[in-house]
Amino acid sequence: MNGAVPKIRILLFGMTILRSNCLHKTIATEADTTAVEDVRNRVDLGALTRRRRIDVVLFRAGSACFAEESIDRLLHENPRLGLVALDGVTDRGTLHHLVRTRGEFRPLSRSTLASAIRAGAALRRG
Repeated sequence: MNGAVPKIRILLFGMTILRSNCLHKTIATEADTTAVEDVRNRVDLGALTRRRRIDVVLFRAGSACFAEESIDRLLHENPRLGLVALDGVTDRGTLHHLVRTRGEFRPLSRSTLASAIRAGAALRRG
């Protein structure tokens, strides 16, 4: 083994093309993160995140696909997953874990997003 740390695998869900491009650039600047997939349509996220070994899903806050019950179901289907809701209007994000914690962060900047992604991936080895 070469001692390299596995990258945090990120899936973008339901982002506009402009926001997706910005997030891809931000993710690419972090040595320990990689954007694996960009999904714009409804899919079985539980199966997709397990199959693609996704650590963190980034999605738009207020998305109809991510109501509280949907978040709970997805976290139960994939307990090691972190979900990060991004709200550009209020310049904040919310991190969801199965352990029913939420952590808001602001402002939405490169460093706060990177910290939230790392926190969201913290359970990937658990």
